[in-house]
Amino acid sequence: MKTIIQPNLEDAALEHWRGAQAKLWMFHVTHNRFALMLFRPDEPEVLYVVAIGCRYITGPFSWKHADVLIVPGSSGGSGEHMCRVSDQQAGFELVCSSATLVRGPATELDESFENFLGDAPEES
Repeated sequence: MKTIIQPNLEDAALEHWRGAQAKLWMFHVTHNRFALMLFRPDEPEVLYVVAIGCRYITGPFSWKHADVLIVPGSSGGSGEHMCRVSDQQAGFELVCSSATLVRGPATELDESFENFLGDAPEES
C-alpha cells in the first residue's frame, strides 16, 4: 500500500532518501504526469516524487547519490503556480504545477498511473 506524505513532512522524507539511486519511472504524456523513483537495493520501500502539469524536464534518466529537492511556489510567466523538482549535482530539473511524495513497497513497482495511488492514506 502506498502512503502520501504530507507537505510538512516532505523535507524529512527527502533527507532520508538523500544518497539513494534515482530513476525516471513513469510518464503519462496525455495528463502530463511524471514519477521519479528513489530507491536503495536493501530498502523494503521506495519513494516516488509524483508531479502533475509537467512543463519542462532536463537531465539524466537515472543517477546515483540523489539529492532531490522540491521547491514550491514560483510563478510562471503567465502568473500560474509552478513547482520545481531538482537535483543540482545530477543536472536534473523538472518544472511542473505541483509535486507530491508517495512512499510504497519496493515489491509493488507500478508501470502505469492507472490506480497508482488507489486509496492511499496520508501520512501524518
